[in-house]
Amino acid sequence: MSPAKKNGSAGKTPAKPRKLRKSQWKAGEEVHQVYFMKLRSGLTIKNACYFRKETTKRMSPKTETSPMFEYYASLSTFNDQFITFAFEDGAYAIYVEDLGKDQEKDKVFLRYYGSQTPAGESGDEVDSKRLMVKLSPKKEENFCLHANNKNLSLEIREWSEDEKPLPDQAFFLFHQLSTDCVSFECMSNPGTFIGVCDNHLKLIPVDHPKEKHSSKIMFKLCKI
Repeated sequence: MSPAKKNGSAGKTPAKPRKLRKSQWKAGEEVHQVYFMKLRSGLTIKNACYFRKETTKRMSPKTETSPMFEYYASLSTFNDQFITFAFEDGAYAIYVEDLGKDQEKDKVFLRYYGSQTPAGESGDEVDSKRLMVKLSPKKEENFCLHANNKNLSLEIREWSEDEKPLPDQAFFLFHQLSTDCVSFECMSNPGTFIGVCDNHLKLIPVDHPKEKHSSKIMFKLCKI
């Protein structure tokens, strides 16, 4: 799938795709569908997805078979500290660092999927379902950010082909809080968000709706 791109037709409202009824799908048939997603920032993303109707296998209700779209970005906190990943002693370490304006920023590879979670008020959804995201250091296909709910910590884990589909701990609901800020909620532990505490990345439980806009769990994405 290609990275998300801005809609080139300024001032035009993207047409709604014609949806296929389930009765129109034939066994083994590959179905092509185009999605348009408009973010609060005004950016409209167009993505094409392919689905295959099978009679013997059932798709997981949690994810699509492949990312709806993906791209590289730098990830920074609300206070402009940057998230970096370093491969040390055979494993990835996660750092929250102050970087100068001219210093090179680390890349995060984000892959977005449709979830079965009903849409909220953010407007970041496809077919009235929320988007969820998988975050990886650069483009390491088999490494991704993993929520350790027991310790309220985050780690980079390597997954083999035998372990797929990945568990909920590898996915985060995507929230567009404002034009500049986003947050990531654990699929495996709703109400718990990726956050920053004492210059470390960790999981932060959010008990009150107002806390969903706390600077501790707000991040900025800058596409690279």
